[in-house]
Amino acid sequence: MPNGPIHTYWAEKATGLGCPRVHRAIDSYSQVMGSKHRVYFHTPIEAITVADLVEGPQCRAAALNHLAIDQIYADPESKILFELVRLTDTAPVSTPPSVLGYRQQPRKRR
Repeated sequence: MPNGPIHTYWAEKATGLGCPRVHRAIDSYSQVMGSKHRVYFHTPIEAITVADLVEGPQCRAAALNHLAIDQIYADPESKILFELVRLTDTAPVSTPPSVLGYRQQPRKRR
């Protein structure tokens, strides 16, 4: 089961935004339920809703990436390949959101 930093790494590689709070929220039941926590917040609609509530719509892709990484890491051979890529990656991790067409805007206060 991938942990928060792994989810953040792959989301940042795929979308340019790591959105760690989204990954923490999606996996919030993991401390109590272990791998069975995936019955909560692990459908595309639920993950997108969590992203919108926690960090905003710019993190929707990171939330969907979370679900994909969970599936990939469930297969032992795929997990090994993805870990080899991650551990040997020498490229900088952070890509400014503006490069990808995103501008993070301050959250509106209610």
